[in-house]
Amino acid sequence: MILVLNILNRNNGSYLLIKDDEIIFNHNFILVKGEESILKELNIFFKKNKILLKNIQGLILFIKESSLTQVKVIVTIINILGWNFNIPVEGKFYFSENYRDLLPIFIRKIKVSKKFKYLFIKYKQKLNITLSKKKINYILE
Repeated sequence: MILVLNILNRNNGSYLLIKDDEIIFNHNFILVKGEESILKELNIFFKKNKILLKNIQGLILFIKESSLTQVKVIVTIINILGWNFNIPVEGKFYFSENYRDLLPIFIRKIKVSKKFKYLFIKYKQKLNITLSKKKINYILE
């Protein structure tokens, strides 16, 4: 089985479970500030459908729209799960097509992968970082 985490926007996500190239379970949820809901909702999804993480053979992450902080946290969570259980990980960030069109491509990538490799963050949006103009003089003694 392949687990898909699909982040639709800054507020909404869903988990999908793929078996034999078909979606067998779907769980939509609201992203709560701090992204704690990602693991909480995964636990709810697994318990509801009687799934064990050890039965997952691949992780796919789709992020259609999200903040840089959300992307960092979510990619870290996926990488930790993949690393800990040696599960292949694949992902796509900031795409315009429907995720269902991408699923067959990424399912094939997971099937070819035999072990975990880090998923690297790809942030395509303009960074909105403000640097302070205040000057501070430090004196070291």
